[in-house]
Amino acid sequence: MIGGQDIEVKVPAGASALDFAVRAVRLCWPEAVFVADHASGVSQRYESLEFHDSSEIVIYQNQAACERWRTIGYDEALKGTMIYFISNPTNLTIVVEDDPPADLHSLVSAIREGLASTFRLYKNAA
Repeated sequence: MIGGQDIEVKVPAGASALDFAVRAVRLCWPEAVFVADHASGVSQRYESLEFHDSSEIVIYQNQAACERWRTIGYDEALKGTMIYFISNPTNLTIVVEDDPPADLHSLVSAIREGLASTFRLYKNAA
């Protein structure tokens, strides 16, 4: 069973905030694989995502991580290979495992700071 932490960022931007966060992940994970709540399957193309129809997006670091997550669930070898976003009109929730690796922690921090700066909003204390 995977533990996890929900990091809420107050950002009343809905789909724009979700798009921003997904773009940030793509910069770090160029082989990222996406699963959106409106999709029937997995997509390796950012361009196929429809942010106005999605409130949740799971991103896997690559195809191998996606397949492993979907086959066996969380395994210690998969640490730091998945990030989950939940969007609504007033905030964006970023879900990662407890005690994520340093690079994933840095990515989450960059997303929070970028959203706060881009949308000129404040960050919640974690």
